[in-house]
This record gives sequence, C-alpha cells and structure tokens, in this order.
Amino acid sequence: MSDKTLSFSALVGFVIVSIRKEKLLEQAAIAQKMGITQASYSRLENGKSALSVDQLYAVSKVLGITIDDLFYAISKALSQAQAQGINVISPTRGSTKSDENNPNTAATLLTGAAIGAALMGFFNNK
Repeated sequence: MSDKTLSFSALVGFVIVSIRKEKLLEQAAIAQKMGITQASYSRLENGKSALSVDQLYAVSKVLGITIDDLFYAISKALSQAQAQGINVISPTRGSTKSDENNPNTAATLLTGAAIGAALMGFFNNK
C-alpha cells in the first residue's frame, strides 16, 4: 500500500483551484457568487470540508465550465494520482485522528499540487 495518501475532497479541491487560477479568479469572488464566506470556500478548496453535489454544480457555473468538464477533470486527476501511486481515500468526516494521520496535511498537499500542475492548460485545450 502506498505511503502517499490524499483525500478525495482534497483532490477535488486541487482541481477546482487549478481551474480557478487558470481563469484568474479569486476565492472571495467565487465564494460571494456561491453565497458562502471566503473562509468556507477556502476549506472546500483545501479538502477540509467536502463539497456537496449542489456546491459542485454551483462552483462549475461560477467557474464558467460545464459540470461534465468538472467531473472529467476530477476523473483525470484521480487517474493521474493513482498512476503516481497515491492512495486516494474518502475519510470518515468528524474523525478524531491526529493531523499526522490526516490525508490533507502539508506533505500530501504538495503531492496534490503536482496533480494540479498536470491539469493546467486542460481547459485551454478543449
């Protein structure tokens, strides 16, 4: 089993961050259009909170992409992560485990940054 672990929520967040930055949008602007605080939106992007299906749809609209494109980008990122030997998990929310076992720690975020970089340009090529 891989020692590199990433939560699915963090992976989705990396995809959204990549698209948002590619489109030169700020977190605060996206959060406002979604009707949530910038702090809440930040937690969604960094995988600390899971996006609901309604929020996934809303963020796709605000980013100016179809939900199909968002799901495709997430699927592509998941495949890339797995190909790199990263164990993508869906942790139990509300867990009391320490941060050293948390799949959203800084070291894991750096792994996710590589996935985000691989997605750059995805929408320019569509």
